Amino acid sequence: MHTEKGLRHTLAAYLFRQKPFVCLMLLLSMGWVSLMPARAQELPIDIQVIGNHRLEVGETLELLLLARQPFGQVPWLFAESKPPGSTITDNGDGTRLFSWTPQVQDVGGESTLRLVAVDDADQSVRVTEEVRLTVLPANSVISSLAIIQERSGVYPGRSRG
Repeated sequence: MHTEKGLRHTLAAYLFRQKPFVCLMLLLSMGWVSLMPARAQELPIDIQVIGNHRLEVGETLELLLLARQPFGQVPWLFAESKPPGSTITDNGDGTRLFSWTPQVQDVGGESTLRLVAVDDADQSVRVTEEVRLTVLPANSVISSLAIIQERSGVYPGRSRG
C-alpha cells in the first residue's frame, strides 16, 4: 500500500525524468528548491575600491559607495568612521553618496573614511575598506603639483607607465 508521501515522491520522480526543466521550474516556484548555494553567506562581499584622495580646502569630494555580493545580494554598508562635517546619503538603490568639503582646520591632516559592508543574513561576515583623505592648502603650488601628479601618475624622476 502506497502512502501519500510515497505517491508524491513517485510522481515527482516520474515528472523529473519526463520533463526535468518543467519540474525544476515548478519546484522553484513553490519554494521547495533554491538556486542559491546552501552557504551563500560564505561568498565574498565586494566593496568597490575607491582609493586614497588628495584635495584642497574648499574642494568638494563626492564618492559613490557600492558593495555587492554574488547573486545580486546587497550587503548593509555604513561608515565606521568619517571626517567631521562629511555626509553619507542613502540613494535607495544599494549605493551611498559620500560628500565632504574640507575646511582650513583640516589642512595638513589626514582623515580616514572607513567603510564596512555586512552580510544581513550573517553579520559575522564583514569586509572593511579604508580611504585616506589628505587635505592640502587651497590654490598653493604644492597642492596643485601634488594633485596633478596623483591624477596623472607622473612623478619627478619617474617615467609614466
